[in-house]
Amino acid sequence: MARDAYVAEKLTPILEEMVAAVLKEMPEDPKTFMRTWLAAKGEGGAAAPAAPAEEVQSAARKSVAAAFVAGPSMDVLWPTYESKMKAEGLNDAAIAAFKYNFEVLVSGANTMIPEGAIVQCQALTLLSL
Repeated sequence: MARDAYVAEKLTPILEEMVAAVLKEMPEDPKTFMRTWLAAKGEGGAAAPAAPAEEVQSAARKSVAAAFVAGPSMDVLWPTYESKMKAEGLNDAAIAAFKYNFEVLVSGANTMIPEGAIVQCQALTLLSL
């Protein structure tokens, strides 16, 4: 099994579930909580609480995605997103726009504007609200 496929199929689901549990409980000692959670999960126990709220799942996905600097490639991830968007009836322009931005995100590119590049606008004389 290729590395990307292994991450997508084996690691990401368990890490999302564990991070969701950590974010829901917010334990004082997350390392101990995760160690206990993984041990219970390995024994076939119900380590994770019932399905967490959508915001916790979303935060878990973002945390897991951030953990993989060189995570799954666009080739592995994109087909799932594309099929969901087509099933929802999104037009080609919307799908292409999302794909471009998703590709930038997956690439790990730094999209931050350096603070030194931000300068005061001298030509603005009036601010209209």
